[in-house]
Amino acid sequence: ADSYSARLLGALGYEFESYDELSAWLGELEFERIYEFVNSANFPCDAAAKAEKLKNENGAYALFHGLIVEFCKAHLKGKIFDESAKIILNDLR
Repeated sequence: ADSYSARLLGALGYEFESYDELSAWLGELEFERIYEFVNSANFPCDAAAKAEKLKNENGAYALFHGLIVEFCKAHLKGKIFDESAKIILNDLR
């Protein structure tokens, strides 16, 4: 859990009282769904790097978190998501 995850989830309508609450919520995500997502052909990652990361659960979570970080770096302007991100996130709700 980090500030990027908190901001992204906040933009999707999720609110957490504390870092511990956010961390617990993230810990309850279904690993199989995350693994399927990061192992899909649509996940933007070098195939060899992906294969190496997917050898263990922590690697799959690292790939997933990396995507969150890249999205936030591309679309956060200060603490506010840009218009492009708002459109993308609105489609996810």
